[in-house]
Amino acid sequence: MVGKRTIAVGLDGCSWNVLEPLLETGRLPNLAALRERGSSGVLESAVPFFTGPAWASIATGCSPASHGIYDFMMLRPDGKLSVAGQSDLRRPTYYHHLGRDGLRSVLVNLPLDQDGCEGAVIVNSWLTVDDERRIY
Repeated sequence: MVGKRTIAVGLDGCSWNVLEPLLETGRLPNLAALRERGSSGVLESAVPFFTGPAWASIATGCSPASHGIYDFMMLRPDGKLSVAGQSDLRRPTYYHHLGRDGLRSVLVNLPLDQDGCEGAVIVNSWLTVDDERRIY
């Protein structure tokens, strides 16, 4: 595994019919270069097709029924709502598996509040509950 790296770029809510003309006209040269040297494709969304459960499905390889995230918010035992986070997942993520195998990950703006993971550098999104860890 030494020297092998993978980058996954997810563009939430972006479809190829919007992106393709931008790539073809040279308006996104770096993304076009990544696409040319790598792989790309259309993904089916999770059901329900909201950002929170879709990204949780990508991270775990499981459906919302299996990983437990159905929306951005979770109903807590005290009856209050709060942002869904890593601790709400009922299945391990790919970056948890990588960390346990001694490999590293860098997560940037993944739409779940991440509170740490062995072997991972995490740059949280605007959905992060803790102001000290939130990046806009």
